[in-house]
Amino acid sequence: MVKDATAPARIQTGWRLASLLVILVSGLVYLPSMNGLPVWDDHGLIGGNGIGGGKSLAACFTEPFLLHYFRPLVSVSFFADHKLSGTGPFFYHQTNLLIHVLTTLVCLVLFRAAFRSRVMAIAGALAFAVHPAQVSTVAWIGGRTDSLCTLWVTLFAWTLVRAAQSQGARRAGWAGVSTFAFGLALMTKEQSLALLPLVPLAFRCFSPLAPAEEWRDGLRFSMPYLAAGAAFVTAWCAFFPSPLAPVMHSLPEQAAVAGRTVTYYSLLLAVPTPTTMHLLSLGSLERFGFWSVLPGYVVLVSLFVAMVRGVDRCPAGAWFCGFMLGGLLPVSNLIPLPSLAVAPYRVGICGPAAAALIALCFAAGYRTAWEGVRALKTSKSDTVASIRGAGAWKSPLRLAIGVALLCGWGTMTIWGAGRWQDERMLFGTIVQYDPDSIVGRFNLTTALLKQHRTRPALVELDSLMTRLFRSRAWTDRRTALAALKSDPEILVRIRENQGNAIRPEAWLASLYGQRGFALLDSRDRPGARRSFVIGRAIDRANDDVNLGLAKMAFDAGELRTAAGYLRLVIAAKPRRAEAYMLFGHTYAAMGRWKEAQGELETWASLQPWSGQAHVEVAQAKSRLGDYSGARASLEYALSNSICDVQEVRARLNDLHGRASRFLN
Repeated sequence: MVKDATAPARIQTGWRLASLLVILVSGLVYLPSMNGLPVWDDHGLIGGNGIGGGKSLAACFTEPFLLHYFRPLVSVSFFADHKLSGTGPFFYHQTNLLIHVLTTLVCLVLFRAAFRSRVMAIAGALAFAVHPAQVSTVAWIGGRTDSLCTLWVTLFAWTLVRAAQSQGARRAGWAGVSTFAFGLALMTKEQSLALLPLVPLAFRCFSPLAPAEEWRDGLRFSMPYLAAGAAFVTAWCAFFPSPLAPVMHSLPEQAAVAGRTVTYYSLLLAVPTPTTMHLLSLGSLERFGFWSVLPGYVVLVSLFVAMVRGVDRCPAGAWFCGFMLGGLLPVSNLIPLPSLAVAPYRVGICGPAAAALIALCFAAGYRTAWEGVRALKTSKSDTVASIRGAGAWKSPLRLAIGVALLCGWGTMTIWGAGRWQDERMLFGTIVQYDPDSIVGRFNLTTALLKQHRTRPALVELDSLMTRLFRSRAWTDRRTALAALKSDPEILVRIRENQGNAIRPEAWLASLYGQRGFALLDSRDRPGARRSFVIGRAIDRANDDVNLGLAKMAFDAGELRTAAGYLRLVIAAKPRRAEAYMLFGHTYAAMGRWKEAQGELETWASLQPWSGQAHVEVAQAKSRLGDYSGARASLEYALSNSICDVQEVRARLNDLHGRASRFLN
């Protein structure tokens, strides 16, 4: 550990300037993400659906986050952003950036307190600021769950260390703040519950008292943290009593998944690369067999041994090893997870611990390097010789490697932040570096279809289906159903990527539905029908395939058949706006304008920004002779939606004395 030496006042100024530089760097490396569009879960979070509908502040605490989690403080942060800045993504990115800058600042004081060294504090905070493992937590709006949790966890760690180092009333005060920060972390992400053992360990590592007294104080001061954890679990059970079921494997398979998971996260934190930054599956590691499993368990055992044996030799290093273990274990798949097997943002809260250990490895060369420079300046050849003779050149070399790594990581972080510009760029990058990622290919396909790039979308879809089935059996209804019965691993692969929030059969049917719509867009109606029919054979209630079949029936003039499919869509997904739109068109084609008006009004309520929805409501009202209602709908479209202004004004003018010609 590098200790602070007695230094003149100008060093104090240097410390402040270095601290300011670290804070500036922590913000500058993420500037490429500031203009990014909403991707992935961002749409639901910004729109409010992901935070309990965004109805009120109280709903942030009583409604689940992203439908499946109790993370009320994340919901509160998005609710506040929405109230302050609306739905523009820039301000959400700005909040993420500020959170990262604040976390870097808290890392600075945490490392200063833990190592009692300004050099270690600067090195560690800089490592955290530019580390590529934080990219998905900062550059992605939805990554706020992990970046905000990392802020509270770092605050908890700093104040805990200060409590252990203090005595009397100051200790109680620091412990109170630390307990409060721990509660905030719990209310942000449940993963932080595993950090409870850090409390007694901190008193053993940082307290100036005798070991017996340290452990006694540690256990006594752990009580408020245990109470906070119990209160969190109680609140979770009260407001969200049914967590998702985990993705189950046999014991040997689960052990292999866990080993590969820890191997992956260790690589991401220790030697990040573009591949590890964008990995959302374990497919690439599975190819190495046992040799991708073993390193994970070696890392876990090494961290535990370093924590136990380092308590007396390097207390701060031992404590950060415990910090790393506490952050890793909940996401290691030792206990099966209910969703993606791996995702880079999940080790966001390990970032401060990783930065501290990285600084411990490289910053120790600073003092020796500085002494060598001073010796050269004063021409003290005997000092230089002694430094060389003692092998002290290794420390400056280690320092140089550390500086080179920081520069490389900073460059990688700037590049990685720029990948989050839009869904096509992001998921195209994920597919490039993780071709086995189902979620990556699925979302890339969705992005391509939104841009009407049908051919590339179909190429990605076909590749995804072939990877899932490990053959071309998916192309035919009979062989696809036979493959699903004979090879359960198909559904397991889906669960590992998509989790248990949606049944794998339903997700696979949706994939066929998406392919069917892509084929419709490319005017391959027979191929689209085959795709929809296979999807419906896998899951008869699937809203995507039923909507696709409804659209094909409507286009063929089979209105009653279309209506039947649409009822199934609405039963499965009552808030699917496209179903109400098509139902309105179906009733209108039948001449049932009253029913058409009801369906179109529901469409307009689900998508109030859609000018076309309000225009079609006005058309239905006009058909029924409600001209004042039609005018109100058109005026609303003009003032509150995205619409063709000239068309809406023309329709308003047409209402003056020519109502009978309103619908052409």
